[in-house]
Amino acid sequence: MTKLSVAENKGITGAHLKIIALICMTVDHIGHAFAMDLLLANTTLYALYYVLRFIGRTAFPLYAFMIYEGSKHSRNIKKYFLLLGLFAVVSEIPFNLVGNGTWTDLSSQNVYFTLFLGLAACYVVRLLRENDKNIAWSIPVTALLCASAFILQTDYSWYGVLLIWLFAVTEKWPAYAKWLLPVIGLALVGRPWEILLHNASMTYVNNFCLQFIGSLPALFLIYRYNGERGNIHIHKYFFYAYYPAHLLLLFLLSSIL
Repeated sequence: MTKLSVAENKGITGAHLKIIALICMTVDHIGHAFAMDLLLANTTLYALYYVLRFIGRTAFPLYAFMIYEGSKHSRNIKKYFLLLGLFAVVSEIPFNLVGNGTWTDLSSQNVYFTLFLGLAACYVVRLLRENDKNIAWSIPVTALLCASAFILQTDYSWYGVLLIWLFAVTEKWPAYAKWLLPVIGLALVGRPWEILLHNASMTYVNNFCLQFIGSLPALFLIYRYNGERGNIHIHKYFFYAYYPAHLLLLFLLSSIL
């Protein structure tokens, strides 16, 4: 993305997107860790739970977009892969503790695994572009990466990997058309097929609406992205470590309360 001049440098920086994503993710996980238990005791808090989870839907599309941005601009892609892989392993126990109160759970893996696979899909697109090859060759590779996410049962699964890849393949599309596929990707993140599998159950209709509509603000924020990294006085590793650290803290707090 072309750097903007000082006079034109308006909008949202990459640092802003990271902070917004972090806040939305935290709100979402607070809802997951605490509000559901409160609902069982007081149904009047039903709306609170959905408000918290609705806010949280903005987080993943922003992280997906930043993975795509990182795949373009990273000067050390091996280190990028290594960091995502390392924190995927480190985050697994906190993820399991918050999810079901156990140390190990092979039935689901944390979102870092999804981001790792998504980075791989974007990197394939980057290599194809750098070598003047048709990016359509990335389709079979991405299909394998999506299958890996499905088999591993990563958070946001294959449709999360697909969304990250869609940001990469639409990079050079005209402005009026480049948002079409990401919107479809956001719709897939809402898992619309579950509505059909469960005979249009309102529970799954509501879940789809919550996920899809709650994700749309992320597209507005991405549209306002100015292509600049941004300057914030926070160490870059903070954003990696925050995910397992805040999950562990939420588990400890929920255990005490």
